[in-house]
Formats: sequence, structure tokens, C-alpha cells
Amino acid sequence: MRRAVLILILAIGCASGPPKPRRIAIELFEARAAGQATATLGPHLYIVRIHNTSEQPFTVQSVQLELAGTSDLELQGGLDTTQWPLEPGQTTDIQMSTSIAMTRGYNASGNMLPDISSLRVTVSCSADSGPFYETDTLYVSPLRRF
Repeated sequence: MRRAVLILILAIGCASGPPKPRRIAIELFEARAAGQATATLGPHLYIVRIHNTSEQPFTVQSVQLELAGTSDLELQGGLDTTQWPLEPGQTTDIQMSTSIAMTRGYNASGNMLPDISSLRVTVSCSADSGPFYETDTLYVSPLRRF
């Protein structure tokens, strides 16, 4: 019995090791005219800001935006596969033109449209040490453009 408990403790200790530090910081903005409220449906211009917080260069392979928590709406154009090299400490802004539409079968009469205050952002990268990705559900901050 003692042997089984000792093996279990060692297995948990080896598997749970220290958390890996994040290699990138991600922020999410939506470009809007000053004083403009954002409509839920229709075109949206999102800016994904990616900052290399690691000590090695890497290349962003893709950025994907997805709606978080609602199946009544559909985000179209939420994938960009342009490649962006990032050196340590460097930041880049990736503009993504998207459109949000109602899914088939959704009846908006009498119902309010869901709020889109956050999106799930997945950034896939490659580095000399191998591929990696970060996924976060981020609040959409307004970025005033005009």
C-alpha cells in the first residue's frame, strides 16, 4: 500500500511540473469611429496585437477569431494565415476584417441579439524549439480610429 501511494505521489509530482511561461501576450481591439456604438450584425474590423515576450524569435503562422459562448451568431472571415516573424520584444498588429451574421434558424423577433464583448483568439506559431499556440478568450476593447 505504501509503495502504491509513493508511486502515485511521484507520478503526480512529475506530471504537474512548473507551468510553462507564456511566449506571447495577446490583446484584442475593434476599430470604431469616435462615439460610434458597434452593431452586433454586419462588418467588424478587429485588431489582434501580439507581443513576443520570449527570448527567441518565432513566426506567427495563423490567427483565428471565434465567438465565445454563443451559437446564435456566426463569425465569418475569422482566420488569417499570413505569416509574421516576431523578434524578442517585438509587437505586431494584425487587422482582421470579419462579418457577423445570424445562424440559420435563429429567430430574432422578440429576442435581443447576443452581446459580443469577448472573442476566443487562437494564435499558432513556430519557433526553432517547435510549434506552439496560445488560446485566450479576450474582452474586445474599442480602438478609436477617427
